[in-house]
Amino acid sequence: MNLVGLLSFFLVFPFTNYFLPGEEKAGRVVFFLAAVFASTVLSNVVWIVIVNIGSMGASGLVYASEGAVMGFCLVNFWDIYSGEGPGAGGGRGALLVNLLVFVPVCVWMVFYTSSFLSYGRDVNVLIHGSSFVLAFILAIEWGNVKKVLGIGGGAGA
Repeated sequence: MNLVGLLSFFLVFPFTNYFLPGEEKAGRVVFFLAAVFASTVLSNVVWIVIVNIGSMGASGLVYASEGAVMGFCLVNFWDIYSGEGPGAGGGRGALLVNLLVFVPVCVWMVFYTSSFLSYGRDVNVLIHGSSFVLAFILAIEWGNVKKVLGIGGGAGA
């Protein structure tokens, strides 16, 4: 199931960013992958430090990719709403696509938290939750990362 979830969010990500200029898209793809990898590794390191036992499976990657997709949806909302940033010209179509991804996951996350985190026996919800949150925060900070690295022309978020 992890592979299906990972593939799902890797396929959803381009659709939520289809309206962006090419350079912005390319930068986001690289950052998306880096954010997913970094947040998963950091979550697993924290787990090992706290519990002194390794974790198995790729679920941290799934939750990190979900968090990054959600974070970039929020960045897209802001760009479209404010009329500034690379996504400012996205229009209603871009807003609708991002809403169709963002809203159901938010409802699931808020009202069905244990299901969202896949709470159950032998399931590591700490890694699930922390991978999601870290990737979400990294994606939201994309505009600041662009400024620091000197990528593109404007602020993302």
